[in-house]
Amino acid sequence: MAMDFLPTAADFNSRRVTNPSQSEIVRQRFYDYQLYATAGTSQITFFSSPVGQGLTSALGGTAGTPKTLWDTNLELPKQHWATVQ
Repeated sequence: MAMDFLPTAADFNSRRVTNPSQSEIVRQRFYDYQLYATAGTSQITFFSSPVGQGLTSALGGTAGTPKTLWDTNLELPKQHWATVQ
């Protein structure tokens, strides 16, 4: 997966860790896929079931099996980076 742009010195300075001589930028896109019924549905909830829970929507996946990294990269239910910071 390509980054949208290369980080600059200003990017590193704005994301300093506790040690001022070290910087780290971590970019990770979150994803979560759901099955959409042919007849439609009134509500689909994303980012609520982490890996190992819910139902897989991966192509070729066995129906009724839990989500894998092909479905989501969510590690905790209903919790993503915006709520962890």
